[in-house]
Amino acid sequence: AQYEALKAAWHWKFRHARPAPTAVDAAVQAVAPASDLPAYPSEDAAIAGVTAEVLKLLFPGAVEEITRRAAEEREAALLSGRATASDVAAGLALG
Repeated sequence: AQYEALKAAWHWKFRHARPAPTAVDAAVQAVAPASDLPAYPSEDAAIAGVTAEVLKLLFPGAVEEITRRAAEEREAALLSGRATASDVAAGLALG
């Protein structure tokens, strides 16, 4: 499931070729190493989304914690300067 989500994310990344926020706005400081790779959709969000759904099926008693941790992963992509909210929303939809 993760592999398929990543394939879809990378397909659309290069179809849209939208730069990361750090490449567009000098005021956005990257807290992780920046790259020239497209940002839309966020592969971090795609992986977080698909992983959360699989884990919820495997561990139904831990749905709240899984949901919280997946949200933390998506938030990290935003705070790092690698993605915008729409990048993350599109990645999550793919996942």
